Amino acid sequence: MMEHATQQILLVDDREANLLALEQALTRPHLSILTASSGNEALSLLLDHPVALILMDVQMPGMDGFETAELIRGNPNTCRIPIIFVTAINTETRHIFKGFDAGAVDYLSKPLELETLTRKVNVFLELHEYQQSLVATTRELTETVATLREANSRIQSQQKKILQEERLKVLLQMAGAMAHELSQPLMALQGNIQLMNLHRKTPEKLPVYVDRIDESGRRIAEIIRKIQTLHVDDTLDYAGDTSIINLDQTINVLVVGEDGREDSPLRRALSTLNRLSVTCVDDAKGARSALDKENRDLLFISRNLPDGPGDEAAQRLTAPSKTPPFVIISEATNKLTTSRLIRQGAFEVLERSLITPETIRTLLHRALDAVMPGSTLAAMDRTDEASLRDPRTGLYTRHCFENLLHRDISRAHRKGQGLALLLVRLDNFDEVIATYGPEAGDMVLGSLGSLLGDMIRTGDLAGRFDHETFAVLLNGIAVAEVPGISHRFTETLTKKEFLYNAFRFNLALRSGAGILAPGTPGTAEELILEAREALSAATADTCDR
Repeated sequence: MMEHATQQILLVDDREANLLALEQALTRPHLSILTASSGNEALSLLLDHPVALILMDVQMPGMDGFETAELIRGNPNTCRIPIIFVTAINTETRHIFKGFDAGAVDYLSKPLELETLTRKVNVFLELHEYQQSLVATTRELTETVATLREANSRIQSQQKKILQEERLKVLLQMAGAMAHELSQPLMALQGNIQLMNLHRKTPEKLPVYVDRIDESGRRIAEIIRKIQTLHVDDTLDYAGDTSIINLDQTINVLVVGEDGREDSPLRRALSTLNRLSVTCVDDAKGARSALDKENRDLLFISRNLPDGPGDEAAQRLTAPSKTPPFVIISEATNKLTTSRLIRQGAFEVLERSLITPETIRTLLHRALDAVMPGSTLAAMDRTDEASLRDPRTGLYTRHCFENLLHRDISRAHRKGQGLALLLVRLDNFDEVIATYGPEAGDMVLGSLGSLLGDMIRTGDLAGRFDHETFAVLLNGIAVAEVPGISHRFTETLTKKEFLYNAFRFNLALRSGAGILAPGTPGTAEELILEAREALSAATADTCDR
């Protein structure tokens, strides 16, 4: 056995001689023996004493062993205590089955064989000791997890403070860079304006000053174009042991596949942009070679390559860091394919026929601002995004979800579109936690977050509304579609079987919808109230198994 702690067993028999004989046979170190001469006395002792095992006679006056066992099983505080029936009569099969129905784990007949009794008692005491050890370990792990979460919260807070300071540093660097680059043309501009004022009476000199002013204006415009697509982590040493952002940057783009041809829509769009270094290769092998030679800021990859699918090549080329960001270009796209490719790591999916210079310019700016490796601003954006997500589900927090709900309602009003808010409540979530523990609850929340994330369409939103309620916002939807989509959500979630520590269970849930029909007025508060009322009126759905 393990390191011994004192355990208690309860002996129940209406005959004192039997109690004494059992007590004498079982007495040993680290074992405390309680005795009761009736079922009522046994129940009373169990209220105040944690017991590892009960040995109980069947035939007792007043309340017999079967009735006592049923009462013990009916109490949640004692229902898990193993009971061994000990009796000199009623050894027929029907009586044995009655004992098992009452909750017994074993059935021994008198006269008892001492060795058999001792071995069985030892087995249950050992099991109890392991269970207690497991409970203690679980408690310690729970406390450790709570401590780690608190420490992680403090670390995140400190990191956010540091990133805020870095963001300020970047802004100061940008200010220094702009001041450094703009100072000379601005001084030239001001100087020539002053000279024009001084020589107003000699108009033959004015064209010279106008040309100089025009040249200064062109230089200022060029500097502004540089600022629009900066890598904020690309700096130059500056006076006073400081640094400023390098405004003379070139953006390195790699095009892989058929979209690298000179007559392709992508190449035509890229040719309209300044300060781009564009390299084109035919296949994934060529892309690997190009990336080994030089870092790239952005990849454009054709969906179909000579040596395999472009999306698979992209994952190989960028894994495990997912940098540089990559864009998949396809002949035709749909929401399902686009969603899958983005989940696999694509920054964007473009349909070839819809590529324009403005599309590529906007995409290029987004990529550099949002995911450029090493960018402090990008790191800050990712931290801000994480703070808007519920840590257990990965979905939006309620505060963030409601802010996005206000935004999407305003957009729906402008475009004359409809939307719906679904509230989904887990009616047996607290029961899951009480039965299987908080870790099982966390497992359920994580699984539901993934399920909802996979079920919603691009443009829809999913969030954790409160402890046991989830919210889904369906944008651009017709009123007639809402019941079918709501039913699909509830059916999928109730049919999902959860497995935790060999226990299998399903969820019981209900849902309610608030609907904003196209062209009708409505606010976020009204939509939430309507969904809440529908949720309260709904009946819980369960999955029979």
